[in-house]
Amino acid sequence: MRWGRRWGSTWSWPTSRRAAAKTLTLVSRRDHGAEVQAPTAILRFALPRVTSWQRLTGAGFGRFQAGDLLGILPEGSAVPRFYSLASGHKDGFVEIVVRKLPGGLCSGQLLALEPGHTVPAFLRRNPGFPGRARAGAADPDRCRHRDRPACRADPVQ
Repeated sequence: MRWGRRWGSTWSWPTSRRAAAKTLTLVSRRDHGAEVQAPTAILRFALPRVTSWQRLTGAGFGRFQAGDLLGILPEGSAVPRFYSLASGHKDGFVEIVVRKLPGGLCSGQLLALEPGHTVPAFLRRNPGFPGRARAGAADPDRCRHRDRPACRADPVQ
């Protein structure tokens, strides 16, 4: 991929591998775990508004599904922290679960958010997440349930 960045810089094209961050606004939170000294919160963010032009050109937030990754850019760091999404684009919101890590820069900032606060974030696909395969595309070599008819199906001829 280095050749691609060199070629892009020759033509002054942006070559960053990280998608442009969008601003997400927290709309609700549910806190758990304080009673067992493991502060955890389910954070729900509104999808960013995008114009029709952004949708047509692919510059919007993009489609995503549960298991994809949300990159959060914490204040004071250029290194994103990734959280697995608990929602899909059809849900109409972005939802993650955050557990407070001792000394964790991003988890501490996220758990301090209140509804109305914003964070910069971007999406990253996670093709290796279990369940990402297309529904109905049984692979008998990978299926754990070979006794089920869908897993024993012969290939279509």
